[in-house]
Parts: sequence; C-alpha cells; structure tokens
Amino acid sequence: MPDSQKFVRDWFAWRRHNAPVSRFRNGQTFAPTYDLECALDHVISSVASLGSGFLSGEEWDYSPLAADRFERLEQVAAMLGNIELDAAVQDEFTAYIEATRAVLKDLYES
Repeated sequence: MPDSQKFVRDWFAWRRHNAPVSRFRNGQTFAPTYDLECALDHVISSVASLGSGFLSGEEWDYSPLAADRFERLEQVAAMLGNIELDAAVQDEFTAYIEATRAVLKDLYES
C-alpha cells in the first residue's frame, strides 16, 4: 500500500492542475498540439480511474496498471519533445506530466 498521505497530496495537486487538453476537447484538429492532447487525454482518463479506485478502496493490482499508464505517459512526453512550442505552453505540459508521474509513482508503489 503506498503512503496514503503522499498519494492524497499528489492526487489533489494533480487534480488542481488544468489539464492542457482544451484544443483536443474542443475539436481543434489543426492545432499543433492536437495529437499530443489526444494522447494525454487518454492517459488522464485512465489515471483518474486508477486514482479514484484507490481512494474508493478498490483492491486492484495497482503496480502493473500504473506501470502501463506510466509507459503511455512517457510516450506523450516524447511527443512533447518533438513539437516546437512557446516556452509557456511547453512549461504547462511539462508541469502536468510531472504531476501525473508523481501520482503514477505512488500507485506503482502500492
């Protein structure tokens, strides 16, 4: 079982971040970040389900599930590295990815 207090802190810090996926959710298919946002949105949904399950006391084997999501998140991070963005937008994605990594690390250690 991960450190519940650390997980809760990381979980709520992650939830406070605005997910940088508005262009994808608004169907802006020509946005340079559209594919990145689509991939990130899928990771977000999956991480949200895992975290909610943990908070609800679901008895899942979190380590392999978190490892799979972490791998998907790293693919998103690699996509980010291949897109030329202004620094503020790059920082927004980077901060969100880092917060997501923290949640997944906590779940992996469960």
